[in-house]
Amino acid sequence: MVKMFTDSADNTLFKIEYILDVFVKHQSKLEFGMGNSVSFPIVVKSESQNLPWVSTKEQTWMMSQDIQAWEPLMSY
Repeated sequence: MVKMFTDSADNTLFKIEYILDVFVKHQSKLEFGMGNSVSFPIVVKSESQNLPWVSTKEQTWMMSQDIQAWEPLMSY
């Protein structure tokens, strides 16, 4: 299944949150507007997954770039 939503996040730069709004509208001649509503917060969390085909592609790319180990050159 394709992941369609990014993870929920809340940090100093931005906030990503998902909310499901449900509106209940009754058929009535005297009721106007959106009707009764309820909101459900949805937290999207991803699980780490090991994909076997990624390791082969990574190894091929590292060999093509002449990289022995994946380490950053500079870290702050």
